[in-house]
Amino acid sequence: KITWGQLLLDTETPISLYERIRHEEPFSFLLESVESGNNAGRFSLIGWGVRRQFIGQPTDPNVMARLEEMIQSYQGLDVLPFNGFFGYLAYEIVREIEPSVPADLASLDVPLAIFWLPDVLVVFDKLAHEVTWIINAELGDSTPDIEAHVRDALRRPLQMAPCLSMGFDGSPIIPQSNYTKNQFEAMVNKAKDYIM
Repeated sequence: KITWGQLLLDTETPISLYERIRHEEPFSFLLESVESGNNAGRFSLIGWGVRRQFIGQPTDPNVMARLEEMIQSYQGLDVLPFNGFFGYLAYEIVREIEPSVPADLASLDVPLAIFWLPDVLVVFDKLAHEVTWIINAELGDSTPDIEAHVRDALRRPLQMAPCLSMGFDGSPIIPQSNYTKNQFEAMVNKAKDYIM
């Protein structure tokens, strides 16, 4: 069940709203649209909370098919633009799309896919000067009070701080490549050969 409403947030920007919620919400995101290369886009999406979640591990069979089945089983996502599942696919998912491309799943220490439907999704439309507040709930739940959600988010302190990538346990992630530069360049050249 989806509850939504449009409102004005004249004193908030997408960044300031995200800075209010990201410190308390481990599953949160800010996505900005971009048009024509480097030009700022029309929409900003901020989401948090987990209504539904999908995690596909490297040892799981048919991750893509299971993900598609889960997304299609959730009714009503097509009611509003932008509402849906957010997440990522690891490069190694290529094994399900093109089996001839090798994928080293044994050394992969992250899931092949993580997608979730947020509890709350806020869509800033910079052209129309509108903010759409979307709340995803279960069918038996009472209708959420959108104004209460807005008040709750705006009561949170504005904490401008550097954004660090965090692991599932809350510890900082220090990026490391699992290939040397030469190995990576060889893989890119091999991919180019496949394309040719």
